[in-house]
Order: sequence, then structure tokens, then C-alpha cells
Amino acid sequence: MAKWKNALLLGTLVIPMAAGSIEGVADAALKGSRPNATDVVVHKYVTETLSNTTKASYYFGDGNTNTTGAFGNSDFQKAGTGYGFTAFQIPDSAIKGYETASDKPKISTEDAFTVGGTTYKWSDVLEAKKVTPSDATYQQGNTSTKKSQYTIAVKSSVIDTLTYAGLIAAIDSIDVNATKQVQTTDGTGDASFNDLVNGNWIVMETTSPADVAQDGRAVPMVLHLPMVNPAGAEAGTDYWFDGSGVALQLYAKNYKTKGDLTVVKYDSDDYASKTNAKRMAGAGIQLFQGDAAAVQAALQTGAGKALLKAANTTKSSTDLQALQNFIIENGGTLVDYKVTTGSGNAKAHFTNLTPGQTYHFVELIAPDNGVTPGDKEHTQFILDGTVKSVTLSNADAAEANTDGGLVGGALKYVGSHVDLVNDDFSVEKKVNVKGNAAADSTGSPFDNGKFEAIDDNLGVARGQVFQWAIRSEINNASKLKQYDIVDDMPYQVNVNDMVIGLTINGTYTSLIKATNETTDNSYNNGGDSGHGLGYDSDLASDGKVSFALTEAGKAYFEAKGVWAEGNDENTFVKTMIRVHGTTSTYAFDAENRAVESHTNGQLTIETKEAFRNIIGDQLSYLDVTLNVQTNSAAQVGAIDNKVGLNVENDYDRVQAEDTSKTFEAGWEFKKTDSDGAALAGAGFDLAYEVTADNINQIRQQLLGTTNLGTAVSNATLDKMAEAKGVSREEVVTYLQGQAANLAIGQKVYFTHLSMDGNNQPVIEMAGMTSIAPMGDVFWTTEPTWATTHKTGSDGYFQYCGLPAGQYTLIESIVPSGYTKMADKQFSLGGETAAPGFPFLTSSIGNMLNSDDKITGDFTGNHVEIKNYEKSIFPVTGAIGLVMMILTGALAMAYALVKRNKQAKM
Repeated sequence: MAKWKNALLLGTLVIPMAAGSIEGVADAALKGSRPNATDVVVHKYVTETLSNTTKASYYFGDGNTNTTGAFGNSDFQKAGTGYGFTAFQIPDSAIKGYETASDKPKISTEDAFTVGGTTYKWSDVLEAKKVTPSDATYQQGNTSTKKSQYTIAVKSSVIDTLTYAGLIAAIDSIDVNATKQVQTTDGTGDASFNDLVNGNWIVMETTSPADVAQDGRAVPMVLHLPMVNPAGAEAGTDYWFDGSGVALQLYAKNYKTKGDLTVVKYDSDDYASKTNAKRMAGAGIQLFQGDAAAVQAALQTGAGKALLKAANTTKSSTDLQALQNFIIENGGTLVDYKVTTGSGNAKAHFTNLTPGQTYHFVELIAPDNGVTPGDKEHTQFILDGTVKSVTLSNADAAEANTDGGLVGGALKYVGSHVDLVNDDFSVEKKVNVKGNAAADSTGSPFDNGKFEAIDDNLGVARGQVFQWAIRSEINNASKLKQYDIVDDMPYQVNVNDMVIGLTINGTYTSLIKATNETTDNSYNNGGDSGHGLGYDSDLASDGKVSFALTEAGKAYFEAKGVWAEGNDENTFVKTMIRVHGTTSTYAFDAENRAVESHTNGQLTIETKEAFRNIIGDQLSYLDVTLNVQTNSAAQVGAIDNKVGLNVENDYDRVQAEDTSKTFEAGWEFKKTDSDGAALAGAGFDLAYEVTADNINQIRQQLLGTTNLGTAVSNATLDKMAEAKGVSREEVVTYLQGQAANLAIGQKVYFTHLSMDGNNQPVIEMAGMTSIAPMGDVFWTTEPTWATTHKTGSDGYFQYCGLPAGQYTLIESIVPSGYTKMADKQFSLGGETAAPGFPFLTSSIGNMLNSDDKITGDFTGNHVEIKNYEKSIFPVTGAIGLVMMILTGALAMAYALVKRNKQAKM
């Protein structure tokens, strides 16, 4: 409990006990003239500043009207109206007379009163204090022999224990004969008591204006009436202070306390654990009085928001002053403006406030958090222009609350604090190319170890399904007017579907599944890709996006009282969110070798007010898991995905963004003879090493009995059986068992489906002059089912849209008259090449992990592959040798024959 703060300041308020005031002390001849009652005038003085604390601490008076000007030229001023004093009569037995030797008043050890089960004796309440003229800067009548060295005071310890108000109640409970008097100061600051009967009295300041705190009131003044006037004549009419003209003058002085208030700024993310919470520097807090409601309404207007935005963005004194003037114009009276400062303990401390007054405070500038305006890649704090109010109570320390928390309200006038929180809104994006994680499970996919911010090691194949996960803060959602996620969808990617969920206090709940109804399983995997199609779930006729609730989502919304089984899920979800945007565009060159032009698509997820209100004031994360698939435009290079977050409340708008990426790799090749001339008719197969890192990816894209929703036809099965030398049934069994039998260390071979929309595995060879779009990449463990890429007249072929890994380029068709190229092992993509699989060197001598751009010709980086002509030797020796050579030649020719296959990327 706080100690009685003004004990020293107010220690000597009353004239010391006057000699003869106790019966038997005064001259016996004068006893007959002793008055029966005394008039007492309390002169109330206050100070708000103490430039000289010694001067302010003591005034040694003699009970007469002050003539020394002790207060006139000090820090004290005469108080005005509104100070109430009560004179309580206490038992005569409370003061037992004087000690003979020391002349010290004796305080009784009898019981005084009981409070809360504790009995206090008068010796616990009162004490005789010795004071001498040398203790005081200002004195009056200090040479009188009638003045005692002692005064009687109420112990400060009892005030500390009971509080000032508690002591008043205790003394009031024993008021002798109900004789208490209550007086209030007039315009001159005086309170006059008439005819206080002889005996013991305690005069206490029982009421005061609102700006005087209770523990700043004058200390109680103890009187033992009647009292001798030290300045009176021995036989004069002024010998006694009495009720007929010689009133006892008391000078009650006290410190007119000023209040203070501390505003502490927190990050809402960890406010619940305030002990360790991050306190935010850089927040500009305006303290004002006046019409809070009018100011609040004005700040929410267009003009108010514009001024807030300007001040919050520039933080210039000009814009800040314009905003402050706006507050004044709308009914506010400015008190003070401060910026939260301090390392790890940021706060704004407002002083010189008036107890009893109501103050309003509002944030004009959000914490900077070290973020440059316009920097959207880092956490952004949104301004909270909500006006809050506090009333500085003048209650005793034991009764007043000092912790205003986030509410404010009535607080102790000194030492109190209020808390403000800022919501920061960040967004993060991760990618998963290691096999899809279930988005409707109990754990957030975002926290799944498969997801990473950047994939620069594995990459994706054209047609591969993979995932992006978005996590964005959605704190205090019910306060927001807008909360949108805008995903800049790479042109190489289609969105198949997505799951939206919430993570609250570490617990993830999947809620909504949205499906893209325009994605089909056509040969280029992109009914919506490349065409710039618009879609909007709010349009009844749109039909491109359908919604459903997950089972966990049904339970969540049912618990919130907004969903019931049997409702239409699609209709319900449309009241929660809106999904809209456009798909990408891209165009190939005339031969469909290279993408010539492209624009990204855009996917926007808007939360609606109903959804934000359901989330309420919880600190939450919105988790969005996108199941996506690379399309025909995926050739080589980064697949960059940028996601943006737009958040707006009544006062501010912030944006945040993040990027995540993966890649596809590949090369353009040129087949030449030893002189560099282009060679047509060469065919190449591509083998891919199965590793622990890519086995799940490969399983997703293994050739099966049904591919892209289309079953392998009997005619195709027969061709595959002929190529492998088995039956149709054995082909089916093989395809069905590929995934289960796939093992690390195996090779798989590149294959794709027909480009005519029939989606059949291609086992006939084709040149690179087909004008069909590029299809999805599939893998097979059977080398005879590989799709051979055959060079055209310019010697050109390409393998692109590939994930990273270790590859082997196999020349399966050798032009007539040339020797077969040795199998070429190489690493593709990633940051480092595997042992025995070096990166390829381009035609201009650059060793690279991948081509940087598919151009469809040889203007950029490409790899040249040479074939050397066979040597023709003269035949010598026996006829048997000739037959051996012919037999060997026939065998080699047979080995080079391969069934015609149509192939191209």
C-alpha cells in the first residue's frame, strides 16, 4: 500500500498545543473566564508546484490570523470553494494530560474503534509530536512562553492502513454525542466552525473538488479545546480563543495533486502473455478532452481517414498538425501528444493531468516496427483509431484500480496505465512438391514439413500436381472492413481446387473447399489455362467455382449457430467468402516449341463480414491450401508465385505480400554431324533416376491404365504389348503394379499422351515439327514405352518442363551412316550436380543446371550433340571373315530398329 504521501509536507498544520489548554495548567484566577466553546476558522491553501520544498513543508503558527505573508510569496495559493471539512468530537479520555517532566501530552491507551476485526487504541491513532520554531521556515509568535513544544497529530501509519476515507468512517462511528460539524470553504477558501464545545476534536478534510486526490488532502488536525491564545494579554479578553470574537485560526495546506497516465503499446499477437509481450515503439498517441463521440465519428469519415493516412504515412509534423486541428474542429480539446518510446518497454507517459477529469486518447500513428512505408514484404501494423476514455479517480490508493488494460474506465489518478494493441498483418506462402498433404486433416498443411518457402532443389514436371499453402494473420477480424487475399497465379499453373481453414491457438480446422469447375483433363491440362477466363463465385450464372464444407467445417459453423445439416453448402459458403479472378494467358510460336507471350492469372479470396464476425476478436490465421498443376506453358525457369494481403479497418489500410517459388528445368538440343551440320532423324529417349527425394513425385505421374481421366484403349494396349513383347493382359498388370513396384535406384522413362485429345500413350516416334501443344509429363519403368523425341531437318529437339534430378539421354535412333552416341548422364536443375551426373555445357561454353529460356531455335543457350560418321574399312582375308562382318552388321542394324513412335515435348 502506498504511504501517506504528504506526511512531511503537511506535518505541521496546527499551532502547537498552547500552555494552559489542559485543565489545571492555566492560572487559577483565570479559570472562571474559560470559554465553553470555541470558534474555529480553517484557511485552506493549496499548491500545484513546489519550487522550494523546504519552504512548503512547514508553517509554525500561533492560532492567530497569519500576518507574516508566509503563504503569500510561496508556492501556496488560497483555495476557493468546494473543500469540505468535518469536525469530529472524540472522547475526553483520548488525551490524558501532560507528562510532568517533559510537558508532553499523554495519549490514552484506551480502545478507540474497531475496523475489520482489528481494535485500535488511541495511542495507535494519535501521537504527540515535538516541533520547534527552528523546524519552520515561516513562523508567527514563536517567542511566546505560552506556546508548547508539542502538537498532537494523527499517525500517518494509521492512514496508510485504513486509508483516508477509512479513517473518516472510523472516527465518524465514535462521534461523541453526534456533535460533528460540517463546513465548506467559501470563495476565499475559508471554512468556519462555530462554538465547538470544550473537549477533543479532529478536523478532517472530508470532501474536495474532483481534482484533489484523497491521499493529497490535508492531514487531520487535532484540537484540545479550549486553548490559550499565545498572543493574548494576561487579563485581556483575548486570553482565550473563544466563541465570541477570538476565533482559532487553522491553516490547512495540502498538495493539489496532478495525475499521470501511461499508455503502453503491445503487439496483439502476444498480448495475452503481457509479461513477455513485445511492446511497440513509434506509436503516436493523442490525449484530448471534449466530445469523444464526435471525434470518433469524424475520424471515420472520408476526410478523417485521409488525414489519418497522411499523418501515418509521412509522419511529418505538418500532416500531424492538420490531423490535430481536425480533432479540435470536431469537439476535441488537445491535452498532449506523445510517441511511445523505450527499448523493449515502449510507452507514452502523460503527466500534469487533473484527478477527477475524463481523458480520451487515440492513436494517430501506428508503430513503425522498422518497416518503411510501402514495404509490403514485412509485417505491417494497422492503425487503430478507436477513441478510448479514462477517468482519473481521486480515490484512496487501496480503493483505486491502476490497470486499465484494453478498456480504460475509472483509474487511480496516479500510477495508472492503459494498454493499446496493434494488429500486424503478415502473409506467408510455401510450396510443396514432395507429394500432396491432406488439407482437410487435423493439422494445417502450412505446418507440414513438406512445405518450404522456396523449392530450388526438386522442381516440378509439366502436368504435375503440387501445392501452395498461404497463411495470413486475421487478428480481431470483426473490426475489419476488408480482408482479401490476392494470389498472382503464375501463367504456368492452373488451380484445381483449394481448402480454406483457420488456425486458432495452434489448432487447425479445415472449413471450406472450393473447386475450379473449368479445369478439365484435356490433352494440355487446362480448360481454363491460357484463355484469360474470368470467374466470380458471387455471380449466379458463373458456374466456374463450386463450394462445399468439410466435415470439420460443418461442425465449426454449426457450433457458431450459423449452419444446420440439410442447408445448401454452396449457397451457405457464398455468404462467407467470394472467390473471383481471371485465368492466365499464354501463346506458343507457330511450331509450339516455345511460349512467346504470357500473362499471369489472378485469384482473389474475399472474406465477407459474416465470416469475419464469426472469427470475432480471436487471434487467428487463415490457412489456404491450393492444389495446383503445371500446364503446357511450363517449360524452363522459375515458377514465381506472389501473394498479397489487403486489410482495411475504419481508419487505415495496410498491405503485405510474400513470394514462393519452384521451377521446371530442361534443355534445347541440336543434333549435328562432326562438321556441325544439322542431322535429322535422330531419336532420343530420356531416363530419370528414382531417388528418395523424387519417388513420390514420380508415383503421382506414372503412366497408368487411366490417364487424365481417359482409359488406355485396347488398340493402344496392343501396341504397348507388341513393343514390350508381352500380352495385352500383361501390359495392364504391369501398369497397375508400377507404383507399388517403384523403388529407389530404378530408372523411369519420359513419356506423354497423344496431342489429339484422346489422351493415349504415345509409342510411335515423331519429329519436333508437330504443331500440337505440349502435354503432361508421365513416367514409366518400361523403356520400350518411352516417347522418343526425333530431330527435324534443323536437328532441333527439346526436353523441358522437367523436375530436377539425374537424367540419362539415350540415343535410340541413329541416323544412317553414323555411330550411336554414348549415353549421356547429366544433372538437371538444383544447386549442385550429383557425382557422375555433371551439368551440361551449352554451345557457348556455359556449364548450367538448365536452359534459362526455351526459344524454339538456337538463338539462346542450347546443347549440341554430335554424331560421327562410321568408318568404312577395306575387306581383306578369308570369306569366313566377311561373313562374320556381315553378320555383325545385320545384328547392329537390328539393334537400331525401333518401332515408330510419335514424340515431342
